[in-house]
Amino acid sequence: EGQLEQSLEVFTSARQVLQLLVEEFGEDEQALFELSQVEYWIGQVHLDLGRIEQADISFRAYADISQTLHEKAPDNADWTMEAAYAQSNLGNLESRRVPSDPQAVLQNFRSALKLNEEAARLDSKFERELAESHAYLADAWLGVCDLDQAMEQRLRNVELAAWYFEKNPASNQMKQDYAYALSG
Repeated sequence: EGQLEQSLEVFTSARQVLQLLVEEFGEDEQALFELSQVEYWIGQVHLDLGRIEQADISFRAYADISQTLHEKAPDNADWTMEAAYAQSNLGNLESRRVPSDPQAVLQNFRSALKLNEEAARLDSKFERELAESHAYLADAWLGVCDLDQAMEQRLRNVELAAWYFEKNPASNQMKQDYAYALSG
């Protein structure tokens, strides 16, 4: 609700408590997950405040913790998808830098798609997110001037968005996703 500095104070306090829990119960996946979430939110607040470098620190911590969870339980679709989200966040963050590193953006979105595909194989609830992963990757390919790869990913985005729209044409979210895919 626009109270970013106050939110940052709360999230920073939560991080301190969660870090103590992780230190005490290092193998506790739920404590690690909660710590990853607070790192994400700290990063997001910094990003909203225009603090790219501070956002980078927290988003990388989120990515590291998410990767640890994924490695601890590679058959856990939720942890795999968290690792995908983390890579996507890093790609989005890098794309906002001036100047950005288009190769780093591409690598993050390639990793995000790969992890999203793994999560979707483990649990179909993550299949719908594949369309967006392909869209981000298409934009990353544009960033390195590979139009063929960009078009391939964009067409895959449209194909998936159309398929989900056809499954549920009354859903406003599916309509919006399909419209965004077509306009991409």
